[in-house]
Amino acid sequence: MKQAELERGTAPSEALREVTIVIRARRAASVAITGDFTRWSSEGIRLTPRGKDEWAATVLLEPGENRYRLIVEGKLSGGFAGGRI
Repeated sequence: MKQAELERGTAPSEALREVTIVIRARRAASVAITGDFTRWSSEGIRLTPRGKDEWAATVLLEPGENRYRLIVEGKLSGGFAGGRI
């Protein structure tokens, strides 16, 4: 999912915050993230490799609680996680 698609229908852009998400996924071939901010898209936002076993993406998020899940090699991974922005 493209960032421009995420911005449609959200709060005014001045309320959005740029956040860099960094995760570790050992030996993964692909990693994406999905959550409230993607309307739980099955594609999510692709993270890019950034060193050994580290993946990252910078996204625009509304302040407050944001729930998410990782998609590792096309499969939802683990339970729900969340964080406050």
